[in-house]
Amino acid sequence: MLELELQHDDYPEEISWEFKNSITGEVLISGGGYTVANSFHEEVLYCSANDGEFIFKINDSFGDGICCDWGI
Repeated sequence: MLELELQHDDYPEEISWEFKNSITGEVLISGGGYTVANSFHEEVLYCSANDGEFIFKINDSFGDGICCDWGI
C-alpha cells in the first residue's frame, strides 16, 4: 500500500504527480489540477512489492519547487 500526503504551497495549480510501473510504464495513479492553496491532498494506492518496481515523479510547472508560501 502506498499512502501519499501532499501539502501544496500558495500555487497548487502548478503541482502534478504520477506513480507508475517502471517496467511497463503504466501510470497507476496520478494527480494535479489542485485549486486550494496551502491544503493537503491524500491518496491511497493498493499495490505490493510483488507488483514490480515503481517510479514516483512530482512536478512543479513553474519550476520554483514546493515549499513555504511560493516555492524555492
